[in-house]
Amino acid sequence: IITNPVVSKNITVPVQYQDENLPQNIRVSYPIKTGDLEIVGRASAINTMTADDIVATIDYSNVEVSDTGVVKLPVNVIGKEGNVYFRVERQLPEDVSVIVYSVN
Repeated sequence: IITNPVVSKNITVPVQYQDENLPQNIRVSYPIKTGDLEIVGRASAINTMTADDIVATIDYSNVEVSDTGVVKLPVNVIGKEGNVYFRVERQLPEDVSVIVYSVN
């Protein structure tokens, strides 16, 4: 008897841009607002999950002050509370092309 099977769910989540990780004197033009995910996990956790339970953020860690132009940055997906296990089976987009330009 399976009481808590593994299931999948499609969900659209907002993509957050956190500027505190961005090097000084850089501004980024943001091309997307949401991402589509297929998440997999136990039914007891997945069936009740909403977009508010998942955080998708842009990783600025590889952006340098000297970078200008179009840069591809990864979209990181985690659970908001951190205590609910799920796996991202499919993610669109996996990375985001952003325009980085220097501010003088």
